[in-house]
Amino acid sequence: MYANNTTLNSGQFSGRRSWFVEKVQARLAEGVHDFAIVSIDVCEFKVINLIFGSDAGDRMLGNIYNAILACLGNDEVVVRDTADIFYALFHSTDKQAILNRLAQIRRNLDALVFADEAYSPYLETRFGVYMPTDNEESVEQMLECANMARKHSGRELLLSDACFYNLDRAFERLQEKERISHLSEALGKHQFVVYLQPKVSLTTEKIIGAEALVRWNRPDVGIVSPGEFIPLLERYRLVHHVDVFVFEKVCRMLAEWKSRSMPILPISLNLSRQTIEIPDLLSHLQSVCKSLDVDPSLIELEITETLAVKSYDKVRKFIDQLKNFGFKCSIDDFGFGYSSLGCLSELKVDSVKLDRSFFVNHDCNKAGIIVKAVTDLAAMLEYHTVAEGIETEEQLAALKQTNCNTVQGFYFFRPMSVEDFEHQVESESNAVKAVKD
Repeated sequence: MYANNTTLNSGQFSGRRSWFVEKVQARLAEGVHDFAIVSIDVCEFKVINLIFGSDAGDRMLGNIYNAILACLGNDEVVVRDTADIFYALFHSTDKQAILNRLAQIRRNLDALVFADEAYSPYLETRFGVYMPTDNEESVEQMLECANMARKHSGRELLLSDACFYNLDRAFERLQEKERISHLSEALGKHQFVVYLQPKVSLTTEKIIGAEALVRWNRPDVGIVSPGEFIPLLERYRLVHHVDVFVFEKVCRMLAEWKSRSMPILPISLNLSRQTIEIPDLLSHLQSVCKSLDVDPSLIELEITETLAVKSYDKVRKFIDQLKNFGFKCSIDDFGFGYSSLGCLSELKVDSVKLDRSFFVNHDCNKAGIIVKAVTDLAAMLEYHTVAEGIETEEQLAALKQTNCNTVQGFYFFRPMSVEDFEHQVESESNAVKAVKD
């Protein structure tokens, strides 16, 4: 049933995309649509060329071609397009049968060895499958659909339906591309604004600081929350622009409060993993503070616990440098996922922010015991603690039985504009003065 494995070198099968297109067009001309086009990517093949040389790389490409060819039936074909991308034509539309054959191709590739070498480099592969419809589609469009399915499938070891082209998913990707285009435009047109969510003393229930949060003031929509655009910015490695914008805005805000003789409260803001990897970031942060005559101790930079655990050495060094520059530091989302007490014992932070998951949809007794233990430990280590996501009277009452210092959440305040925050702080300050008078 299957075609014979004919040994070829890379030069004999490259540049045959047009031949493959003609094969598919011939089937379409006959009114046949029960076939599948498979896009196959041997990931990061350039590493093999770099380590073993281009000659060995060419031999390996020939072996890959033959490994795929060995899984094909009569009149089924495979070609190498460019670099490490191959296309195969299957005379089948049965998803499970196709997945089984892709699994066999992967096994064949895993078993590859250089004909004249004693080692076998690991080959990581991704697959995308497109099955044509009755609509009038060009073969080039079919190839692109197979490529789109391949790119979406990721590098999971398990083959699944994610390998198959899905129109809805393609539409989502198109919308995503459109959104990232709008976001790139928003960065250039300064459409992002900073909101502040007050932090409240658990003992006095007065505002003692705030967290700076970003919002997108989209002209055609209005205010857009970060949950709708931050993940996209992270995916396209643009989020550091927003982080730096928020930092600079906070510095200008603190400088303005100082010039207006307003109450000056400390402000915290989050730094993403991508941001802390920016070259000369620390120098830039310090330079902004100096140019605006802002005391860096008024700024607390939050780093998520997840990032601290995954990149411990890098984060520890980064925090040490921040502290040397005079900034405050905190561990954000403590308790989200897998916590590490090593973060508390070794990182030189000033505060710990308890994740909202402790206070939402959890068994109150168990969560309360954990919160009390963490706040007791933090107190002994002389860390300030902040509970975020507090929304009810019951949650607040439970917190007052612990060593927690500060509360942040909808129970007291939602995120608000800088102007509204200023009015709120001035109102509290005037009320205190009236009592003293």
